Amino acid sequence: YQRRVRVPIPKIEVHNKDEYLILDELYLSVDEILPNMIHIHSENDLDFNVKELKAEKINSMIKFKIEGIKIRVKDFHFAFKNVGFVELKDEGRASLRVEGSGMDINLDFKIAFKEGKPLLGSHTTHVSVHKMKIDIHEAANHPLLLNFITTFFSDNIEKQVQDAISKKVDEYGTQWASYINEQVFTKLP
Repeated sequence: YQRRVRVPIPKIEVHNKDEYLILDELYLSVDEILPNMIHIHSENDLDFNVKELKAEKINSMIKFKIEGIKIRVKDFHFAFKNVGFVELKDEGRASLRVEGSGMDINLDFKIAFKEGKPLLGSHTTHVSVHKMKIDIHEAANHPLLLNFITTFFSDNIEKQVQDAISKKVDEYGTQWASYINEQVFTKLP
């Protein structure tokens, strides 16, 4: 017997003047989110003043690339509204899966040095979802129409979900950098 650990995902909300999309009650099984590969790369530049025997400029970057995450999110709640030629509004239950080569996450941190101690500084985040499929299981108002819409607008939905995931990863990157700075780097001798 193997118990699956379910990890809650924060609500994904996308709003603009013409539409809103909410994905809620999202859970991932830990065994379904393991990537195919994790790359860690570091770059370091050092300008060393030989006459004074000291480093004058140090630039460092650490890059994390997580590749091939294939996600399945089963039975989540969705709600959307689209204002266009015809206003559509609905909510229900759906499932989502990332197929093909999966999802990749790139997280790059610049490392600054203050008083000789490293500090994780600014970072950039990029998320790529290569192929996403949404299946509508239940819809309050337009069940047949919604399956057509999710197929027809899947690229737009994929982009919105990708942007929402990127924003969350960016927030977690900021929290992680702050934690590492407080708990590790500031305690170095």
